[in-house]
Amino acid sequence: DAGSTPPSLEAIIDAFTHPLLDRSARGGSGWKSYFALIAEVNNSPEFGGVLMTRHFDPAVQRFVAAIRRALPGCDERDLYWAYHFLSGALTLTFAETGRIDKLSGGVCNSNDLDSVHQRLVPFCAAGFRAVCGTSTGVAKRKAPARRKAAR
Repeated sequence: DAGSTPPSLEAIIDAFTHPLLDRSARGGSGWKSYFALIAEVNNSPEFGGVLMTRHFDPAVQRFVAAIRRALPGCDERDLYWAYHFLSGALTLTFAETGRIDKLSGGVCNSNDLDSVHQRLVPFCAAGFRAVCGTSTGVAKRKAPARRKAAR
């Protein structure tokens, strides 16, 4: 309903990410392989744009529309960049490379998707708010100037 109060940003992100993470965690080896393939395709310049657009854009556009309602006034560019960052976090998570296991000295485990889910929703919600510059987020600021590489 267009007049109703939109769900919280966290609820929207949870509704988008939880089924994916849950299916990857508990759906068996077929689902694990499927999500690994999605991670690979999403990061492929040859296939990513075409396949992801064809098969996932309708769901992504519905997600972005829900976020837009929760963050009225968010610049369209900021909205899509924030989604891009969420998508990157998801696909890196689906890849389960073991990188975080080694980096953290075993404190974190890349296949502990329940731990990912606990942290991903608040992390992404804070990111959307920061990028969109809402009153509950961080004020917009320019990126620091890039230094020239030393020769």
